[in-house]
Amino acid sequence: MFLLDASQVTLPAELAEVWRGNGRSEPRERTEAAVKLSVGLDLCRGRLLGPELCDGREHDKNADLVARVLPQGSLRVTDLGYFRVGELARLDRMGVFFLTRFQTKCGRVDGTGQAWELDAFLAAQAGDQGEALVFPRIEVQEVKQVRSVE
Repeated sequence: MFLLDASQVTLPAELAEVWRGNGRSEPRERTEAAVKLSVGLDLCRGRLLGPELCDGREHDKNADLVARVLPQGSLRVTDLGYFRVGELARLDRMGVFFLTRFQTKCGRVDGTGQAWELDAFLAAQAGDQGEALVFPRIEVQEVKQVRSVE
């Protein structure tokens, strides 16, 4: 089991040439200088992966840790910042399981070809738990199992 996460640390503005911040236009949330720390934890071996440092404006899913080859049969647990359909398809082809929140903007098509919005799909499920075959609406459609857990 591999856990991946990243945190951003705001730095003094004088370091903006070394560590670029998030570049947001709102003064209250803007950071001219920031560093992002990405880490992974291999729970089975008790091994720390990283930390990996990059500019604060870099997205979590672009970290080098994401491209790491995980053993077949392992489980990768990440937050929504790592959600990318192509990456999940790559993990699936490698035999790696993953646990992540579902990106609400990602289209879903069931086994019959019917397109679903997430709220309607979940409302159509019987009970508070269930399983269904779901195809992400992308060029290459791969079968995914979705389990809703309360």
